[in-house]
Order: sequence, then structure tokens, then C-alpha cells
Amino acid sequence: MNTKDLLKIELEKGVISRIYRKTYQSIIERSADNGYFEESLTGAYSGEYCRTIGGYVPLMLETGNIQKAKKALEFVFESMMRNDLKKIPHTLGNFDESVSDVSGQWAGTDDQIDGRAHVVLAYAKLCSEFNEVEFENKYYELVKNEMISFMDQPYFYYQPGMDIWS
Repeated sequence: MNTKDLLKIELEKGVISRIYRKTYQSIIERSADNGYFEESLTGAYSGEYCRTIGGYVPLMLETGNIQKAKKALEFVFESMMRNDLKKIPHTLGNFDESVSDVSGQWAGTDDQIDGRAHVVLAYAKLCSEFNEVEFENKYYELVKNEMISFMDQPYFYYQPGMDIWS
């Protein structure tokens, strides 16, 4: 038996497979019906770190859970609209859909462009690989504006007439 075969057996039936299954099950169990993803395993801190959705969505897509992937992105985007946020927040609290105002949801607005970019990439992956045209159209302007902000200060330091790259 070669190394590749041994590795395949370990990943499918060995200790590593049990770790993967348990971790995946924990992720599924912490995924709320409204798309909110509770980060903490112990409750030591609350909230969803939006950057995590950048990894969560591809995992759900890879395992055939397209609806969970969509709900996770919807939760972020709908939270932005509900809270009148122009940028993807760093963290979000859960939202009780039975309450019609935003008083029950908090948003941590620390500006971390890399975390915001993870969410944009997850949206692009879902739209490009799964032909979710209605979903794509619903959030296109929001995501487009998010990407435009990536090219603005303080991230993009180019100024016409300045040759800072040579």
C-alpha cells in the first residue's frame, strides 16, 4: 500500500476523520436557521465574526449545504441593510426576526478589510459556481459598493501624480 492509499484510509476512517466529523457537526449545530453562526464553543464571547463566513460558505458549498451557505451570507447582508451599515461589520450579534426593529442586534464596526474581503469572496464563489441568479442580483449592489470601498482611503494609497511605486 502506498502513502496516498494510507492517507486516504486515515482521512476516511482514522482519528483524523473522527476529528473532522466532530468539528463539522459542531459547526452545523452552531448554525442558526436565520444564518447566524455562533463562534464560541463555550459562550465565553458572543457574536459572529463575519470573516468566518468567508470560510464557512465554501465549506457548506463543498458539502452540499447550499442553503446554509446562502443563509449565512444573507444574515450578514440583511444585517447590514437593517443597521444601515455601509461596510461589512467585524462582528454581529444575532437578530430576533420576531422583532421588527434593530434594537435587538449589535454590530461591531472595527474596520478590518481582510475580513470584509473574505465575505465578498464567499459571495462570489456561491454566485459563480451555483448559478444563484436571484441571490446574486439581490445583493449585487451591496457587494459592489463594498468592493468599491476597497479602492478608497485608507486602503488604497495611490494619488495621481505621485510615483510612489518606483
